[in-house]
Amino acid sequence: MSHQTGIKASSELKEAFSVAVQDQKRLLKVEIVEEKLEPKGSEDAQGSWEEDYDRFVLPRLESTPCYILYRIEQGWILLAYMPDESEVRQKMLYAATRSTLKAEFGGGNIVDDIYGNSKVKFDFGSEGGAGGGRARYFRTI
Repeated sequence: MSHQTGIKASSELKEAFSVAVQDQKRLLKVEIVEEKLEPKGSEDAQGSWEEDYDRFVLPRLESTPCYILYRIEQGWILLAYMPDESEVRQKMLYAATRSTLKAEFGGGNIVDDIYGNSKVKFDFGSEGGAGGGRARYFRTI
């Protein structure tokens, strides 16, 4: 059972997601700011989702937790990044709010979600990554 935090998507995030869907954005980064889910950047698709993944995702994983909505052919993947060095309260808040984000924007839009506590978990080409090859992983969805 997941616990709700009461944190909701801001009107800015709802608008950013709507624009991302309409404009075929590749990526939308989301962070919790002042008890709201807020947009923190987006990227237009520049190539295939496989080409764009390396260019867009790993550089956005910093030392603070975040969510990244990443568009592939089948829909959106929710990447939930909570680095080990984050404060416990912050990690708990992001973990508990993940279901809120999925509920707000899921509705058939989010086809899968992946949790990771280090950049390696999102590097699908590495041995420690989530599946040993992103193309192989995402084609199984």
